[in-house]
Amino acid sequence: FDLTRRWAYRAWRRHCDDATEWEAVVHAYAWDRNLSVIGDEFTRGPLDETEVLHLARSISRWTWRRFWHQGGPTAYDARFTATQTARAKKSHTTGNRTVTDKMRTANADHGFQTKIDRETFMQEAF
Repeated sequence: FDLTRRWAYRAWRRHCDDATEWEAVVHAYAWDRNLSVIGDEFTRGPLDETEVLHLARSISRWTWRRFWHQGGPTAYDARFTATQTARAKKSHTTGNRTVTDKMRTANADHGFQTKIDRETFMQEAF
């Protein structure tokens, strides 16, 4: 399930014209993974055809609803860009914060070494 699910999250954009075609592509990929990975890894062998079909159908329908019906590739790209921009802004504002005394105490309690600036390092070194 996880192999096919992760693949489908990336591959839906190449097959986003028709839901039936997408379901067939996901089923073919799932069946191939079933034979090549699951069949070799587990002692009970590969899954039954119906089980693979139901897993593939579940994955294909979920990804189709989630990604395609929310505006297609263009809308998905716009949402992705907006999300990444927001994450970068958040990271930029919180990533450069100063370390408070409470944080220094917590770090010392956990055995982490405190960071010192260059001037302090030079004073301690010489």
